[in-house]
Amino acid sequence: MNRIFCMVGLLVVFLSSVPALANLNAYPERVKQQYVQECMSQPIPYAVDIPKEGRYKHCLCTFYYIKQNMSYTEYQSFDQTVRSGQMQNVPANYIKIMEDGTTQCARRYLMGVGKIR
Repeated sequence: MNRIFCMVGLLVVFLSSVPALANLNAYPERVKQQYVQECMSQPIPYAVDIPKEGRYKHCLCTFYYIKQNMSYTEYQSFDQTVRSGQMQNVPANYIKIMEDGTTQCARRYLMGVGKIR
């Protein structure tokens, strides 16, 4: 009987810690704001003249794409490596995620396909 209580106790502890573990990879709001702000000052693919509101939506769309495809821990590693000027050390899959997000969101804007959040 004590063994069952111990196992139930461990299960409760484990289940109560799962949301905490999930939050370790949650992107803080400040990271989203910083990403969008920096993105808005960068050129958008296809040399398209996108108005400021569209540019904001494009950058936000790109952020959400990255968030869906890269954990926050991976993003931190990517960001730190880029900021240190060591692009050659960025894993190819991170670069692909960034390029795919930028391209897909620009296409959505250009073609009116889908909704840019």
